[in-house]
Amino acid sequence: MIRTYLLIAALISSISLFAQDTITLSDYAVQVAGTSTLHAWTVDVNKAQGQLALDTAGTPTYVHMEFEVETMVSGRGPVMDGKVKKALKAQTHPWITFESSSIVRNSEKLNVIGLLDIGGVKENVELEVMSNHNNYTTTSDLTFSQFDIIPPSAMFGQIKCGDDISITFDVTFSK
Repeated sequence: MIRTYLLIAALISSISLFAQDTITLSDYAVQVAGTSTLHAWTVDVNKAQGQLALDTAGTPTYVHMEFEVETMVSGRGPVMDGKVKKALKAQTHPWITFESSSIVRNSEKLNVIGLLDIGGVKENVELEVMSNHNNYTTTSDLTFSQFDIIPPSAMFGQIKCGDDISITFDVTFSK
């Protein structure tokens, strides 16, 4: 009897998997922004990858994304880039990852809840994402401290980054 239930559960699971279409990240602009005691700053992510599952109606059901820390560039030179990579623990955690646990569509907006892993610290985050076909945009306000990250500093601590950061995503998925 238990085998019958397990077989039925496996069949239902496989049917729901086949009813989904998985597409991959094809274009992206991801930027982290913050402030310091001297000026505002931004860091661009230059390498990302991801997958998005869609149900038969084309509604997203799952997303997994990864952003390589080592390829992040601030435009302020290699010293600043190195400080950012060190703060984000690039040596031990080379990728920032996001994996959704829930996606709910509300017209052109998606409410996406998932686990964001930065520097080995995982936090549940909730994103309000604008969707237009397979293009998705959002901005998420976070803090360094919620990921146990000491904000970068320079000139022996005279220039310090603020705790608040903002991550902006403009991503497109395709087959």
